[in-house]
Order: sequence, then C-alpha cells, then structure tokens
Amino acid sequence: MARQQVRCQFGPLGSAVKRYDFSRFGNKFTQHSGIAQLMDDMNEGLRSPGAIMLGGGNPASIPAMEQYFNALWREMLDDGSMSEARCNYDGP
Repeated sequence: MARQQVRCQFGPLGSAVKRYDFSRFGNKFTQHSGIAQLMDDMNEGLRSPGAIMLGGGNPASIPAMEQYFNALWREMLDDGSMSEARCNYDGP
C-alpha cells in the first residue's frame, strides 16, 4: 500500500507542526468530510447577523404539513400500518 506524507497544521495544544506518514486509506480519513463542512457552515451562520437558522438538514415547521402528517399518522395508527412502517424496514 502506498504511503503519503501529510502535514498536520496544528499539533495538540498548539504544539509545532508535525508530519505523519499515512497510507492512502489513512490519508482519506484525514481529509475534510461533508459533515464537518456542514458544521463549519452552520457555525458561520450563527455568527452572521440576520441569519435564519433552519438546522442541519431538519425541515422548518410548516403548520399545514404538520396537520397533514398528524392526520396521516392517526390514520396509520388506527389501521395498524404505523407499526409495520416503523418496525419492518428493508435490510441493507
């Protein structure tokens, strides 16, 4: 497996820059991930005046949709399909 030298910008507690020798596999997991980018973007939004935070992928509350889903869930509870939907799902 090929090894690639990677520089770490910051060491623990602000120590000097260190060099690490990772495999290609290890190097992949030292890169910035999508979820880390989302968290960075959300943090930046919190610092932006006037920003409206809707959450990291969570939908906003829309009263008409809440009413629709509540009615649908009541119907599914009454006919027993809620348990099936909640407990029986496709495998991987």
